[in-house]
Order: sequence, then structure tokens, then C-alpha cells
Amino acid sequence: MFKKVLKLMFAEMSIREEDMQFAEALSRTITRKIKTPLVDGWNSKHKIIIGNMVYDIVNADKDRANNEVYFYLEEVRELVNA
Repeated sequence: MFKKVLKLMFAEMSIREEDMQFAEALSRTITRKIKTPLVDGWNSKHKIIIGNMVYDIVNADKDRANNEVYFYLEEVRELVNA
């Protein structure tokens, strides 16, 4: 069971070659990259749900100058309605 911590607007970002290389060095895969407003209340152990898909946070880059955070996500599984 998931507990909602935050609900954020986001923008889809392109995954760069260096993003993929970074993830490979961690034996991970980046399947989605998003940008959200910079907020508190989350950590890398949280999951991100977009639509019916659950993602792990591989990495997050805070851009304090622009008040944004970039999340590098790895697809975990699809939610199934019971």
C-alpha cells in the first residue's frame, strides 16, 4: 500500500547520454527524467507514481537557482487495479 507524501506538477525532460552513463555506473537504468518545483518532504527511498507506473528515484539534482529538482527515474512496475 502506498501513502501519498506529495503531489507535484512535472515536465518531461530528455535523457542525456551522460545521464545514462551515470545510471550504468550504478548498475541502474534511467527510463524517465522529469523536472518538478523544488519542495521538501521527499527522499530517495520514496517512489514516484506517474499514471499507473511506479518508479524508483535513481538520482535527483536540485537546482536551487531556478527552484527546481530533476528526478532520474527507473521503472519498477505497473500498478494493477484490484
